[in-house]
Amino acid sequence: MVRNWLGLPSVAGLALIFAFLRKELALQLLVSLAVVQFGPQAANLARFMSPAQLFTYATVVSVSVPCVATFAALRAEHGWRPALAMSAGSLAIALGAGGLIARVLSAA
Repeated sequence: MVRNWLGLPSVAGLALIFAFLRKELALQLLVSLAVVQFGPQAANLARFMSPAQLFTYATVVSVSVPCVATFAALRAEHGWRPALAMSAGSLAIALGAGGLIARVLSAA
């Protein structure tokens, strides 16, 4: 899904999954995982991701609400079911928007 729908390298998908722990560290996680996979030259994101891919990644991370702290706050405020529904809805919107942005930018 990350490669086909979002047009991102697979390491970005792993970073998105781990971003659930600390959303504000999503970009740092991407750099760290990229360095592990591609070597020290990947510390410069532009060496393995295009500007369109970086924009898509940033959009998905920005729009998706779910992270542990946010989910805990939603659960405390609204309960389990609404928290799961809001998190799933937010993630669906983020992935949908990211896929559409990836297609628009690749066509441009």
